[in-house]
Amino acid sequence: MKAQHLLTKPSNINTTSSNTAFNIIINTTPTTTTTTTTTTTTTSSSTTTTTTTTTNYYYYYYYYYYDYYYYYYYYYYYYYYYYYYYYYFTTTYYYYYYYYYYYYYYCYYYSFYRAPDKGRIFVITNCFQVRYVFILKSCRTIKNYKIKLRILFLHRFVSIFIEFFRVLKIFSVLI
Repeated sequence: MKAQHLLTKPSNINTTSSNTAFNIIINTTPTTTTTTTTTTTTTSSSTTTTTTTTTNYYYYYYYYYYDYYYYYYYYYYYYYYYYYYYYYFTTTYYYYYYYYYYYYYYCYYYSFYRAPDKGRIFVITNCFQVRYVFILKSCRTIKNYKIKLRILFLHRFVSIFIEFFRVLKIFSVLI
């Protein structure tokens, strides 16, 4: 995956060589590291499994042009994936719910310097974008009758957590 971020070309970078270097910064594919962990919790009536995958993209970029010093300081991309599985029994019904969601965000730190003794011209830091996706699936079984439900939530803000659990509660009553 190529680096994608909100960086735009500053107006004071206007030479051919400078623009070329800037394009290299944007189009370079960063180094990638991925870590996955899984945790399972079991009780007498339920089982919950959580899987988390974290992927980091990062790279450093240096470019010298006469007395100008371009330093693409740090690019960081985070990706989380959670999966939950839950079930429980009652006298008449067998219920199970499983849902998962993921979100990602990225930020970057970019500084544009003159020669080391001339000071920093500008710096852009900590720009980011977040996306959340929630998918809920539930099933209640009584004899051979099954109801399956899939709800997809797409939202950009953390407040979706509140809506998610509110809807979960509503459907658990309706089904």
